[in-house]
Amino acid sequence: MSPIQILEKAKSLGVSLYLTDKQSIYFKGESKSIEELMPLLQAHKDELTQWLEFCDLYAYVSINSDWEESDLQQWRKDLAEQPELTMGCLGALKRAFEEGTVMTNEDWSNKWQIKKQNK
Repeated sequence: MSPIQILEKAKSLGVSLYLTDKQSIYFKGESKSIEELMPLLQAHKDELTQWLEFCDLYAYVSINSDWEESDLQQWRKDLAEQPELTMGCLGALKRAFEEGTVMTNEDWSNKWQIKKQNK
């Protein structure tokens, strides 16, 4: 089951999933619904965590860019094909926006991975 399908199932049960600053998944909804979803969520935790992180990064970067729906589709494709590179690129773009700079070669260094590990 894909992360999108899991999120759709969660939504149908009235459960919202969020990624915390510490890369944990936070659940909001009725306890019974969360308990029903828990085996599915545990079985796909890594994919869900990555997807939620991607959504957060993409939302931040796209707000600061003139991206369209076709851009989202391409980024999703990139995530499926090259997850580490895609997440690194989005992280570097976010950092550049936060710092008010342009993205440089240094942004492609291990800084993104180090920041991610320290969360």
